[in-house]
Amino acid sequence: MTDLVRSISGWLDGGMNSAAPSECCMLIFTVPLTAGFHAIERTMAEIATRFAVERWMYGNVYDPSDNRTPLNWWNDK
Repeated sequence: MTDLVRSISGWLDGGMNSAAPSECCMLIFTVPLTAGFHAIERTMAEIATRFAVERWMYGNVYDPSDNRTPLNWWNDK
């Protein structure tokens, strides 16, 4: 997973990990805005398929009150 995220200039930032992949609960990856949302979504879809990831989600992208409304902070960059 980490190699795929590195391919879009991202990195493993933390999370709950274990030496046994079947016990892994959550990983947190950080990807720079310059990678673009399309590249992030494509990479995460590939990870989900290759590693049978149940789900993935963005952090700091949607309003936490409804988890749907974009925060749009990236429009100011």
